[in-house]
Amino acid sequence: MPQPAAVQDAWCEAGLRYRIDAAHMPAGMEPASAAIVGPPQAYGDLAYTSPYYALPPATPPATPPATSPATSGDHAAVVAPASAPPGAGLSPEAPAAGLADTEPAPASPARLATAADHDASLLRIRKEQEHDPRKKDSLQAAATLQVPAPLELPSIFREPDRTETEAETPKVFSPDWEVDHFSWPEICDKLLAAEATYFRHVGERLFEATARQPHVLMVAGCRRGEGRTTLALCLARCAAQAGVKAALLDADFQNPQLGSRLGMETPCGWSDVLAGKAPLHEAAVASVADHLTLFPLLDGVPIEVSPGDKRLIALVQAISAHYPLVVIDVGPLGAEERHPFAGDDVCPVNAAIVVRDLRYATERKAIATAQQLERSGIPAVGIAENFVEVDH
Repeated sequence: MPQPAAVQDAWCEAGLRYRIDAAHMPAGMEPASAAIVGPPQAYGDLAYTSPYYALPPATPPATPPATSPATSGDHAAVVAPASAPPGAGLSPEAPAAGLADTEPAPASPARLATAADHDASLLRIRKEQEHDPRKKDSLQAAATLQVPAPLELPSIFREPDRTETEAETPKVFSPDWEVDHFSWPEICDKLLAAEATYFRHVGERLFEATARQPHVLMVAGCRRGEGRTTLALCLARCAAQAGVKAALLDADFQNPQLGSRLGMETPCGWSDVLAGKAPLHEAAVASVADHLTLFPLLDGVPIEVSPGDKRLIALVQAISAHYPLVVIDVGPLGAEERHPFAGDDVCPVNAAIVVRDLRYATERKAIATAQQLERSGIPAVGIAENFVEVDH
């Protein structure tokens, strides 16, 4: 809306000397209304001023220059100094439409004086800051201020970062099943009591061997009824009593019975782990008092496993990763029969014991079974004779 001439003269008297030409005029503005804005001011003097009220008179420059007309094209634009009387800023001869069509006028002496006042104000502020120690210290402190990094809140869509220690620390294996103690067969109690010195020595040797590296010990036989399962139970028990973290694996696929021999109803079987139906910790039963973990099969439920099955080898390796000693009770083996863990590339078994019943198994048959185990990749194989007559 066009402003009265008195208001425009007051603006010019206050030192407002900038206009908007037609090329920079906002859309929709009438050509007759010229927008006038104020000159730049020092930082300390910035304030909001309404254009609808008369402004206080600006400080006159030190040496008021004379009015200098500037021409552009066919129209003239006259800029008056701050001390000029009202109405001196606009030429009565120039029509309103001519103000919108004119180009910006060149810098006049009055405009140059205003810029000089602005530079003088900045110089005065800088000198005050240099002479005031408090302002100088605050500026130096602000210049050296370190902005902290933005806070990152945890997100459910991003996995938290793990340190190298957490990544290298393996998770503790925890069996899902637990009993207070196993009910050991009477024959085991008698054998451990009769040969207490021998089995204590065996436990110490197993402790020393497993301290260097994990061991998987397999107990086999030529036929059933030779004491193979009894020997496996006694070896695992004496190792646990010596301080070895031991596990006992039932691998008699045709007649699994370790669960019933230890006086419990078998709640699980590691055959589900082999089939991918359950994780390993669901197929483990830990005895608190015996410090021993059992990996059983369901009693009386035979399973079919091919010798050298990679899943079976991976199962033994997974158990061995958590237990330094793994004792495996396998079924009877023939002289030409491969044992279940005889893989083509790797055999997870470190040592094997062939139990021989002197009453029924010949020495030749026991040696042939031991040689077959050696050819399958087991480094150490021994023969344990049972039912030996002892002279009193």
